Amino acid sequence: MTATAETLEAVILSGPRRGEIVTLPPGTPTAPNAEDVEALDGALDNLNRALERVSSELRAALQSLKPKPQET
Repeated sequence: MTATAETLEAVILSGPRRGEIVTLPPGTPTAPNAEDVEALDGALDNLNRALERVSSELRAALQSLKPKPQET
């Protein structure tokens, strides 16, 4: 990984310090190289596919639980 050239700031998203902006020292975190980015992209693609399958299964399960219209 290559160290970043500029100082980075981050916002804390949860906990007692929520909303606080912190400054990270130069060189941290390090910027990912191309292989790291590709691995992350692949992992995110796999996660998206898995979430789509779960969503489809959930929709099908919910549809099967709907009451059938009664014939009169």
